[in-house]
Formats: sequence, C-alpha cells, structure tokens
Amino acid sequence: MKPENTVNDAIPRRQFLQILCKGSVVLITTSSLYGCSGTSALIHSNVGLVRMVIRWPSGSGGRLIPASTQSIVVSVEQNGTQVVPQQIITPPSSGNTTTATFSNVPIGNVSVTAIAYPNSTATGTPVAQQTGSVAITADQVTPLNLVLESTVSSVTVSAALLSTTVGQVVSFTANAFDSAGETVLVAPKTWKWVSSNTAVATVQGSTSDNTAVVTSVGSGSAIISAAYIEPNPSVAGSQTITVQSAVNQKSITVAVNANQGPWDQSVNPGYPYGVNDQQPPVAVSASNGISFAQGGVITIKYLSGTVTYFHQLPAPPSFDANGDSKNPTNDILYNGYHFPSYYVNPTSYPVNSIELLGTFANAQGEIVGTPFAVGNGPTSVTVPNGAVQLLLGANDGEYWDNGGAWQIQVSGPTS
Repeated sequence: MKPENTVNDAIPRRQFLQILCKGSVVLITTSSLYGCSGTSALIHSNVGLVRMVIRWPSGSGGRLIPASTQSIVVSVEQNGTQVVPQQIITPPSSGNTTTATFSNVPIGNVSVTAIAYPNSTATGTPVAQQTGSVAITADQVTPLNLVLESTVSSVTVSAALLSTTVGQVVSFTANAFDSAGETVLVAPKTWKWVSSNTAVATVQGSTSDNTAVVTSVGSGSAIISAAYIEPNPSVAGSQTITVQSAVNQKSITVAVNANQGPWDQSVNPGYPYGVNDQQPPVAVSASNGISFAQGGVITIKYLSGTVTYFHQLPAPPSFDANGDSKNPTNDILYNGYHFPSYYVNPTSYPVNSIELLGTFANAQGEIVGTPFAVGNGPTSVTVPNGAVQLLLGANDGEYWDNGGAWQIQVSGPTS
C-alpha cells in the first residue's frame, strides 16, 4: 500500500484522517482520529512537533499495522541526520491506542520512518516499514498518512511428505521471508490456506501457528497454497500433493528391540555411531508383502511396548518410540562418538535418546537417501530410487544394557 496524499471525506475514516491541531504535524498509522492537545509542546519558533497516534491490531478488520506487531521504532531525520531521539513504541497495557510525541523537530523537510517488529524489544526481522516526508512549517497544519508496508517478499510452503495415500494426514508449514532471505514472523490469522482440489485433499490452517493439516481424501493431485494476506496484493507459496488410492495396502507388525541399531555399521562405514555394540536392525522388504517401488509411500506407526536404557539406572523409566524427551542427542558428540541422529536431517531435530529411527537401504543394507526420525508416528516416507528395504532401530550410542521392545506397524502398497 502507498502513502496517501489527499484527504477525502468520502473515503472511510479508517484510511484517512483530517488533522485539526494548529502548529503541529501528526503522523498517522491508525484507523481513527484521536484528540490533539494544541501547540503547547512547541518550545522555539524554529522547531515543530510530530505526534504519532497508533491503533494497535485487534480482532476487527481494516488494520494498517501487521497483526504480529509488538513494537514500532519511529525515527525522524533531516538531510540524512537523525534530529530527535528515536522512540520504541509498544502496545498499551489497556486499550489499543498509543500516542508518541517528538518535540523540538527543526523546521523544514523531514522524513519519518516507522518500522514494525514482532517482539517488544524491537529486534529481529521487521514485519513492515514505511518512510514518509513532511514539511515542518510554523503555524501550518501538514497532514501525513503513513501506511506500514509489509517487508514480506516471498513465501515458501513445505511438507515432510508430498506423496500420500487416501486417508493420510500431513502437516504443511508456511514461512515468510524478506528480500534478504530472513524469516519474517507473521500472525497465524494472517495466513490463508487453500486446496486447488478439495476432492483430492482438504486443508485446515492452524489458529496458533504457521502450519496447516492436509487430509488426503481422493486419488489425484492438488496444489496446497498459503497466502500471507495482510499485504495488498498478498504474497503466496504452494506445494503439490499427490494422493494414491489406498486399495491393496499391506500392514505388518514387527518387534524392534532397544538393543537394535537403525543400520549395520559394517556395511555403512561412512555412517559410524556409538561404540558399535548394537544388534542388526529390523528389516522390512518385499518379502513381507510390501512394495518398494520408487515413489511409493510407506507409513510407520508405534503400537505398543516400552524400552529402557542405561542412563537412567538404577531405576530406569520406560519409554515409547518417542524416546527420552529430556535427553535429545541431535548432532552432539558424546565420549568421542556421535549418535545415529547425527545423520538425520537437522530440520527434524530434536531427536531423542532411544527414539525409533529408520532408513531405506539397498539389498546389501547400504543406506539409500537420508536416515529419518520415526518416533511414535504415524510417519509416512516416500521410497527413494534404489531402495529395496526399510531398516528400523533405536537411537543410542551404547546398546549393551538397553532393554524392552516396541511393536511397530509398517504399512505400504502390496508388493
């Protein structure tokens, strides 16, 4: 949106305001006019006053400030030099209006810049900003309408799984970025999620964050898009999800013991972990009735059972397939070795101690693709080219005194 230059009574009051305060300049980013106190703040004849009145975002429409804004930094410059101290303006403790006054502003042309931030300390990546010019002239009223323009220049949409079967539910995530590639935090209610084909996939955006739940309801393809709707025009991104028929699906149950690693290090020397005392992983292949054709979707889900590991002796608690959430291993180096989680995509972190992990492999057991966290699931993964089996095991560094087992369901197309 561009700064407006005229005042027109026919235009809604949320967009334009008439300034009635003689001898002062009012910078407006609000949706209605608030009272002015006259010219008492003027001290010398060669200076003026800038007053900014802000209506903070609320549940109503017509905002001129992004909904995620928690602070606004306002600065006043003349000829590139800051002429009065900048102010950090935050929402009031009650109500939704804040007034900031800049006294002793030199007469002549000045530029007023307002930058909105998603936190109260005015740090991080700005969500919006705008600069307007105004002439400070004694005994004249000079209105300036300043609308904060969004800094968002692009939106990405991502999902862990873009190929599903009917009935599967997948979480999608939208992220907004500025022109420098920095993430911009925006309010959850400013995302609009749309499916191009609701007969294939439906989408429901979250009211608390930047995610959406996509449900596969029929075979085919659908474009899932997320638009950040506060700017005009809005900024959007999308991903295509492909849904296969759930017909001819095969499900099996396997037992994964706590002393089994997620892959055999003897055939994967480039993926060392722990002290190499683990038992071989559980392997699921076409011999179990599940197809490993490239692009097929396999779903892994925890059913029951608990395990223990030595860090909690002498009275070890038990854990399901999500593992010990108090002890994530991620990419840490412990006693000179990494955990299997070191090789998992970091976007999946945190990965916990004794959490269920998986990887695809070729016929020799060599890793194909990237190992992944499974947890309790259900976790759906797409079969990569060259994979003929799925390997499952626990995320740990020393397995000798682990105990217990999980019952894990593995489902996929019939082979």
